[in-house]
Amino acid sequence: MKIVQNRKEWRHITVMRLIETLKVDANIAIEEAKKLEKYVFQNDFIVEIQNEEQKVALENLIKSLKRD
Repeated sequence: MKIVQNRKEWRHITVMRLIETLKVDANIAIEEAKKLEKYVFQNDFIVEIQNEEQKVALENLIKSLKRD
């Protein structure tokens, strides 16, 4: 996995893509980006998955954290 540190840039790109693809206004796009940030960032880092094995490992980790 590659760790990319630039939350501000990620947020900007995400908001712009949401505006373009979903045809929503900026306020809605910003709120949606904030929701997504909860899932992709940990201490201002974003993890970039580089292959299927890493994707499965991350999914399993997330599932294990959700167990009650």
